[in-house]
Amino acid sequence: MNFEKNNDLINWVEMGKPLKILHVEDNPLDAELIHNHIRRELVNCEIKFISNKSDLLSAIENESYDIFLCDFRLPLFNDGFEVLDIIRTKLRDIPILFVTGTIGEELAVELLKKGATDYILKDRLIKLVPAIKRAVDEYKERIERKIVEKALEDSEERFRNLFMNSPVGIYRSTPEGEIIVANPALIKILGFSSLDELRKRDLKNEGFINQEEREKFKEIMKNGGEVIGFETTWVSKDGKQIHIMENSKAIKGDHGEVLYYEGTIDDITEKKLAQQKLIEAKKLAEESDRLKTEFIAQMSHEVRTPLNTLTNLSKLINEEMKDNFDDEMKMLLSSTEEAGKRLIRTMELILNMATVSTGTFSVSNRAIALKALVENIIQRHEKEIEGKELKVTIKYDIEDEKINTDEYLIDQIIDNLVDNAIKYTDQGEIDVHIYNDDKKMYIEVIDTGSGIAEEYLPNLFKPFTQESSGYSRKYEGNGLGLALTQKYVELLNGDILVKSKKGEGSAFIVVLNPYTS
Repeated sequence: MNFEKNNDLINWVEMGKPLKILHVEDNPLDAELIHNHIRRELVNCEIKFISNKSDLLSAIENESYDIFLCDFRLPLFNDGFEVLDIIRTKLRDIPILFVTGTIGEELAVELLKKGATDYILKDRLIKLVPAIKRAVDEYKERIERKIVEKALEDSEERFRNLFMNSPVGIYRSTPEGEIIVANPALIKILGFSSLDELRKRDLKNEGFINQEEREKFKEIMKNGGEVIGFETTWVSKDGKQIHIMENSKAIKGDHGEVLYYEGTIDDITEKKLAQQKLIEAKKLAEESDRLKTEFIAQMSHEVRTPLNTLTNLSKLINEEMKDNFDDEMKMLLSSTEEAGKRLIRTMELILNMATVSTGTFSVSNRAIALKALVENIIQRHEKEIEGKELKVTIKYDIEDEKINTDEYLIDQIIDNLVDNAIKYTDQGEIDVHIYNDDKKMYIEVIDTGSGIAEEYLPNLFKPFTQESSGYSRKYEGNGLGLALTQKYVELLNGDILVKSKKGEGSAFIVVLNPYTS
């Protein structure tokens, strides 16, 4: 900030900078005498001597000085009043001391009225240096005061602009809720046209939907003196509900008494309405999903019951009448039985997925003989295993004969993985390895089948997806087996991992944690 072209704030004593003096004098001998007198007491000073108007104007325009000394009677000027006018036209506050010979009291008073700082008679130069110091110090104080005043003015202007233009409501109120000051944003949020109109309303009794929330706000302010992010509902002028978020601070007096509250109000009505719409949409989606799942479960049950009847009837006919049928009829009956079993398995998968998805499946743990359960699963698939001439190995490395888990879930997990391994392994072997380590139980089903492409692995456990699809696909299925297996594993607080390479086989690892013997 530049006051009187002096950027040093006249800090010549504290900063060690030289005091710059411009001396207007027509007599060189008087000038030298005055300069010597000054330098004896002010070592660190620079004095420039001029005697005509052009040099004065040039110095004022192009240079910076801390104080002006001036004789009153100057041949090249009309008088000291002209010099004073020239300086004061450009520099209103800089100190101007007149150092002159005889001067009447009335003339001296007139000089002071027109802007001179002080005057010293040439025969009393002992008073000159103290007068210079006093004038410069007062000048420095004036400049510093102006700087502070300007900074305060700028600060007030910034606050005023923020207060008036902020999109957030700003207020000052009594602890009881009476508005003292409010910015345009808050007045608009509440639906009023002016601060006076807002003040006339009884906000304490009419401004809040829930008075209990307001009492809670007041209690927090009373105990802590500050509230941050307090959400509540207000009422606008036209009775409309407004969701707001309030930040407030209690301003206290010297003795700790609360003078008023200052705070901000943010209108979050649109945000709240958007959140409510999202919640309603989520509920609607969940309800639709529940109805869909219930429908699937009901339809699966309705289809499975007659299918069981047809499959059992086909099996019974085949067993009772097989000696009376030729090979073609036997093949047709066998195909009918297998097709029925396939449909039943598909319906079971759909029904189980529906049960798990609706959250109605209840886990029931009990002690089971896991090794016997695995052997029973392999026996179920004996026909398919023998048909492909696969070698199946069971390795059981758990000391405990029985473990505590849900028998149905663990049976379905292993059965699905074994069925999957048989389906995708045309030749080779399948290994089922069960072991424990650090209170975790591992079930590994490893095959030497077709393997899974790396790019398909992220979709492996998604319902109704298969690596190959369409009518030309090589393997049958509906894409529910592995998805359901993962759900079952999660119900047992476990994880399922897969390692696979196309053309070399796959390894599925189920990790159950924790498990108890």
